[in-house]
Amino acid sequence: MKTSVAKPLDGRVALTITAEANEVDDGISYLMTKLAQENGIDIQQSFDIEFDLRAKVGSDFLSSYLNTQVPLFLAARAVGNERLETVLDPELQGRVPRVEKGKALTFQASVIQKPRFELSSYEPVSIDVQTVTVSEEEIDAQLYMVAEGFATFATGEDGEPDPNQRIIPAVTDKWVEETIPGCHSVMELREKLRENGLRYKESEQREYINYKASAELAKRLEGTIPEDVFELTRNDLIVSLQRNLEVQGRTLDEFVKSQGGQAAFYAQSMVQTNNVLKQGFALDALARHLNMRLTAEDISLAFSNMAPGLEDIARADFERTGRMYVMEEAAMRIKATLWLVDHAIINYVEEEPEEEAIDYVGDESDS
Repeated sequence: MKTSVAKPLDGRVALTITAEANEVDDGISYLMTKLAQENGIDIQQSFDIEFDLRAKVGSDFLSSYLNTQVPLFLAARAVGNERLETVLDPELQGRVPRVEKGKALTFQASVIQKPRFELSSYEPVSIDVQTVTVSEEEIDAQLYMVAEGFATFATGEDGEPDPNQRIIPAVTDKWVEETIPGCHSVMELREKLRENGLRYKESEQREYINYKASAELAKRLEGTIPEDVFELTRNDLIVSLQRNLEVQGRTLDEFVKSQGGQAAFYAQSMVQTNNVLKQGFALDALARHLNMRLTAEDISLAFSNMAPGLEDIARADFERTGRMYVMEEAAMRIKATLWLVDHAIINYVEEEPEEEAIDYVGDESDS
């Protein structure tokens, strides 16, 4: 693959990409396999995936799909090969020639150059975090759920179990000893429930501390995020949300209504975009300041966070598509977050103060 990279203009970088025939064929093969899987075609049993796809989705759709997606597939590889620091995925520019098996392809694309920022300070952050506790009321609720799991039904007049009359056993020392392995009294069971509750809450708190430290660091970001970067990122987040909702069998309109309507959803999307961008750019700045370098373990950790239990499959897919640069960015931000939290001043308090409102960065006319 040959890629000509033009000088950035208004934050965009123009690319002229020429892919060899074998690279085009690889893109076609990958994307047809992916489309087949999405449409319920058993690729292991298929003798001709292209034939089955044309029968399933239609020849016109398949041709249109490949003519768009193959160049995007190749453009992502070009970005990775050139080690470009970008925001979001490449976009095609101009007229793209028809994609054909066994033929090279030359086309134009563009990417948005990722802006670089500095921080007003690189000193450790200080954050307040609520002390983790498990109340007696929470344990009572857990005890009830345990007993409820052993409920039986009263016998009705017809001699059959009556589903409307549940009998929940009383939680006594005798019942615990006979029913709960490893526990011999109510006190022991309560302590076990307390320990489990603390472990769960502490696990959740570690994730929250990562977020809180990153949010505090983001307050030190100097400069203004370009409006096009902000809007494209917001649109990308909404598209991702829409895909997740489709998996759940819900529509975006339903979700917007559940959030209080268009105005509330718009405000939430602005805040989320602001948080994602500012925290990401702040972690990038910290990593550069500390001259961090990635190791194989850092990359593995990023895949474990993204696809626990499916790390090898995920890595193979990112390597095949040439998008390892996406995971390298994620890995660097994880590494910076771990350093940030490790050096943070964490104050454990009984009650955490309310978050300060942070103005979003974007078109000032909308603020």
